[in-house]
Amino acid sequence: MKIDKDEGIFKDTFSRPTFLMCMITLGQIPVEWVHAFVRLQTPVNSTNHFLSFKGMEIGVARNQAVEWVLKVQPRPRYIVFLSDDDLPSWDGLVKLWMAMENDNQWDLLSSLVHLKAEPPTPVLWRKGKDGALEAGKDYNLGDIVETDVANLGFALMRPELFEEISSPWFRTGFLTKELSDGREGVILHTEDTWFFSKMKDKGKKIGVHTGVRSGHIDSKTGVIY
Repeated sequence: MKIDKDEGIFKDTFSRPTFLMCMITLGQIPVEWVHAFVRLQTPVNSTNHFLSFKGMEIGVARNQAVEWVLKVQPRPRYIVFLSDDDLPSWDGLVKLWMAMENDNQWDLLSSLVHLKAEPPTPVLWRKGKDGALEAGKDYNLGDIVETDVANLGFALMRPELFEEISSPWFRTGFLTKELSDGREGVILHTEDTWFFSKMKDKGKKIGVHTGVRSGHIDSKTGVIY
């Protein structure tokens, strides 16, 4: 028996946003971070999962997080990297998510955070003429600024990004480079600058959402930058 189509049923392709939050920590989380995380709002109708990587070298921890995400089914739509010294604003995740959904040009978006130093310097670095990183200065708060190095303490990206970049995605170490005077120099790199360099080599776009500000807590002094 044929059943006539119900003309009162309307369908679309909406899917629930899913996030996998990956926490990188040495195991001593400040109470300030706990309060920031409890206040962190997630998009309406979203599903969230949480993983922690404790007491590992930071590059190793990040690689393990990515390997886990790429294997899990169903795969989450987004990865959120968190660090135990980065205090996200309550609306930070919603703002990053909305920017990613509304503008497909971005492969990674992070909050604006400042180095724990005087004067505090924004982690929004671009390569200068000689290849050295320079802190970005020309922006208005609220802008999403394209950059070469951003903040991985609170950053949003899609898992597919890591299928387009070869592993290891993160590595702490050093490289040798010929200096302008012909001498060979040694350049130390952190796991995040290694990752961002690989992203740029693949033509990926990195953005810092200056309307999403993270505090940067010094665990020894309690000062928040």
